[in-house]
Amino acid sequence: MTVLFYYCPMDMTTLDLLLPALQELLPGSFIRKIHQMTGWHLLLKLGGRHGSHNLLCSLAPMDPGLHFSTGRFFNPPRPLRFCAFLRHHLQGAMIQSIEKIPDDRIVIIRAARAAGDPLALIVELTGKRGNLIFARGESLIVEELLLPRHPAAANRLRQGKSYTPPPLPPGLNQPSETGKKSFLEADGKGENSDPLFYHQLYDRWFLPRYRQHYDVITKQQVIKQLRKKQKRLRRTIGKIEQEAAEKRQHLELEPFGELLKSSLHQVKRGDREVTVVNYWSPGLEKVTIPLDPALSPIRNLEKLYQRVKKAKRGLGMIENRLAACREELAYLEDLGYQVEECQNQEEISDYAAILGLKAREHGQQPRQQKMQGEKAAGSQPPRGVEMKALDGGATIVIGKSAAGNEHIYRHLGTGNDLWFHAKDVPGAHVLLKTPNHRPATKAEIEAAARLAAVNSRGRNDTRVEVIYLPRKHLKKPKGGKPGQVLIRGPQQTISIHPADEMAGSTPLLSPTSEKTS
Repeated sequence: MTVLFYYCPMDMTTLDLLLPALQELLPGSFIRKIHQMTGWHLLLKLGGRHGSHNLLCSLAPMDPGLHFSTGRFFNPPRPLRFCAFLRHHLQGAMIQSIEKIPDDRIVIIRAARAAGDPLALIVELTGKRGNLIFARGESLIVEELLLPRHPAAANRLRQGKSYTPPPLPPGLNQPSETGKKSFLEADGKGENSDPLFYHQLYDRWFLPRYRQHYDVITKQQVIKQLRKKQKRLRRTIGKIEQEAAEKRQHLELEPFGELLKSSLHQVKRGDREVTVVNYWSPGLEKVTIPLDPALSPIRNLEKLYQRVKKAKRGLGMIENRLAACREELAYLEDLGYQVEECQNQEEISDYAAILGLKAREHGQQPRQQKMQGEKAAGSQPPRGVEMKALDGGATIVIGKSAAGNEHIYRHLGTGNDLWFHAKDVPGAHVLLKTPNHRPATKAEIEAAARLAAVNSRGRNDTRVEVIYLPRKHLKKPKGGKPGQVLIRGPQQTISIHPADEMAGSTPLLSPTSEKTS
């Protein structure tokens, strides 16, 4: 049997194909668990005499659906409002029947608990924006998934009223003339006898679209988040620099304290300023020192010294904060370069995890699966690490990602291995390892520096400054993110012309045949 897929909205033809399996397998099943992955998608986990099934209700405008799904979905760490409500009122109930309103795309799932009023979950797949409605008793509306957002639409709220289907637009919900071709085209002998056949086909059509919009974090999303963090950090750095400038102005008051101290006999309570000779100046000019008229001369002098002392103490703390923010900004710029160069979706997900970015309200993976993934990853070569051999036995290791940079720092580098990075330019971490830890030759240093320049954002510049230092002078900041290191030791600089290298072919790996800069 050959199956061809078409663009598949949940029209009448598609719903009619999926409904028989729903009417066969849903009655008698218990609603064991309810999940709401996004604002548009609800999943009912069912169990009973017909086995276990997952019923997916999708109200997304482009990807609607009501079908049995075998997909695996991530959930938010906390249940959304409608999901929490249904867990309290509907979870544990047994489905009694499922019916479709004639000539309309509205399905009513009726359920009941051991004791209590009949319950109903009404799935509206009509129009551009469907809805999920929870009703009690004789279709008394209790709660809706998608409420009108605009205040002018408040009169359309239906809570507390009996359910009435929306008016049917003429001809909108009639079966299409093409019949099954609106959903699929099947060639073969008759139709498949499996009641879940069309659900499986619809699920194969639906899942890639769901993952594209809700389960995958794109490169552009990560870059946007990085730029937002960088912008916020630059704004913070600007404020800290402004605060540092103010503290430096307070330090300039220190000579005034000595001048005021020598002329204290001229000052009286109530004076707003005093003019004294500046003995620190070669020309002995006169300067005016502002005073607080509410304070005594001695108290004005003490206040002046206190401001200077506070400025000295605060300036040291500000410099530390400023250095930490600049190091954080350099790290984010490195991440931005790596994400732009990255083509692997798995690595993009790693960057998203570093930034705390999650796909549309989704939570993290279950702990057991996460641990299994980490265990499997531990037995494989690290992602984002590239090694190149040089003549003479030396090896150059290039970190192509944050995970690769972290692996270089923690596992591949030893104390006297040389670490390279383009100066003031986002780029890769490069490590030069020599056999038996012998000192690196000038040619080997130039080869490693050239790779650091080529694997940086300055690859097309005329000249790039590359810093290098022993690995032992790198330090991991407390609570630092993957690939984040701090330089805590003397460093050297070498000039590289990467544009000359990029104009040719791939960088040469043999230092004896390289053109040194």
